[in-house]
Amino acid sequence: MQRLRTWLFWSALATLVVVVAVVSLWPQPHKVQVARVEANWMEVAITQEGMTRIKDRYVVSATVGGKLSRIALRPGDVLERGQSLLASIQPTLPPLLDARQVSQLDANVEAAKRQVELANARRQQAQAQLTLAESHYGRLKLLHEQGNAADSEWEQAEAAYRGRSEELRVANFEWEIRGFELQQAEAARRHFRDEESSEPLQFELRSPIDGVVLRIFEESSTVVTPGQPLLEVGNPTDLEVVIDVLSADAVKIQPGNPVVLQYWGGEKPLLAEVRRVEPAAFTKVSALGVEEQRVNVVADFREPTSAYARLGDQYRVEARVIIWKEDQVLQVPHAALFRWEGQWSVFVVQEQRLSLQRVEVGRRNETHAQVLSGLEAGQTVVIYPSDLLVAGDRVEIF
Repeated sequence: MQRLRTWLFWSALATLVVVVAVVSLWPQPHKVQVARVEANWMEVAITQEGMTRIKDRYVVSATVGGKLSRIALRPGDVLERGQSLLASIQPTLPPLLDARQVSQLDANVEAAKRQVELANARRQQAQAQLTLAESHYGRLKLLHEQGNAADSEWEQAEAAYRGRSEELRVANFEWEIRGFELQQAEAARRHFRDEESSEPLQFELRSPIDGVVLRIFEESSTVVTPGQPLLEVGNPTDLEVVIDVLSADAVKIQPGNPVVLQYWGGEKPLLAEVRRVEPAAFTKVSALGVEEQRVNVVADFREPTSAYARLGDQYRVEARVIIWKEDQVLQVPHAALFRWEGQWSVFVVQEQRLSLQRVEVGRRNETHAQVLSGLEAGQTVVIYPSDLLVAGDRVEIF
């Protein structure tokens, strides 16, 4: 009886040792992180730094030579077109002019008149084109609301209407500037030809536009020559955004692409729209010392002026130019993708087991990739897969 008990004891102990050894040597499941494959909204954007810029700026130059009185204005001072005094010049005594110089003064006035007429013609042409674009946009908008016009046609009509509006604004500004130049040319001719004039010998330069002073090139009283820059003026509420991007990214951007402006100092992002991709690139050295070919992309604000009133000329912004977006896109996180035998692949978790699945990837953004084939919505994939994982392994999700 004692021998039987001893045998049973050692048999049980041996069995326990074998069980412990088997359990310790049995492959343990790998702990993995997972994500679900979902069909959701997706966008692809190009993010770069940009800066604001006043659309139309004007450099006021000395029309005649003489002694410039000290300019009392300061950057930021508000100006009224035709009323605000910018600078005052005491011209030098008019010399005796020969026939050639007299003809040159007359020619300057006549050339300025022709420029005014040309600018007026362009203004009328821009107004006619805007009227046509506005009518076309109105019809397509009504058809679009009724479901009888495609989204692309309505968007093209809207972009054309905005473009014509911008052209009319530029044409009006050019017409005002040409009128200012005509006034200056006529004043110069009067000064040099009318020696018996009863007007005071003081040449005054007044603001050609409604806006503010941007820069002052000559603050102190000094002697100036004709054509010497004195001030720069512009309208700070009429801003645009200039974004310099790599030339490889510029070819993907088209006029009309939406832009989101972030980290500009306000409480929420601002909306803008690409107006023009400049045709010429320029070389810029990056922070790492690498020469890059970059292109300026110009965008217009699509917000009320009050939304970006705190922005000024040359302010920094971060711009996201959205080049593609779509609803219900099947997508997977970048962290789940890896290369296997030259193709994109993922590990799919099915009943606590891994299976290797090859996938075809489409567009990609900062966090996700579009899945063209190989996966279905609702499947679970491993993110940040370890090199130790192989198909068929048991896994534990944590």
